Amino acid sequence: MPLPPAVLQAWSQATLTPKPSVEEGWVLAVSPPPGAPPLKKVGPATAEELGRRLDQTGVTWSPLTLESGDWRSPGVLIEGLTRGRAMRLAHKLRRWALMRVTPRGTQVLYTGINDRAR
Repeated sequence: MPLPPAVLQAWSQATLTPKPSVEEGWVLAVSPPPGAPPLKKVGPATAEELGRRLDQTGVTWSPLTLESGDWRSPGVLIEGLTRGRAMRLAHKLRRWALMRVTPRGTQVLYTGINDRAR
C-alpha cells in the first residue's frame, strides 16, 4: 500500500528549516503527517530519541524542522549515505518516507514499511 495522497502531498510540499545546502542529503521526520496509517511497531518518537539512534549508526546528521500546512515535525538531515543505505535506515527506524534533498530539488521516497509490517 503506497503512501496516502494527503501524506505524500504533505511530504512533497514540506518546507525545511534551516534550508539544507548539501550535494545530497536525506531527511527523516520524527512524526508522520496527519493521515498516515498507524504502524504496529513505532520507531523513535522524539527528536532526542531519533538522534540517539542515529548516533549509534555513526552517520553524520543535523537537526531541522519540516513544515507543511498544519503539519510541523522535528526532523534530521543525514549526509553521506547511498540511496540504498538511506532507505534501509529509514525502514529500520520505522519511517513511512524519507526525502532526498539535492541542489536541484527534493524527492519523496516511500520506504514500503507498511507492506512489510503486516
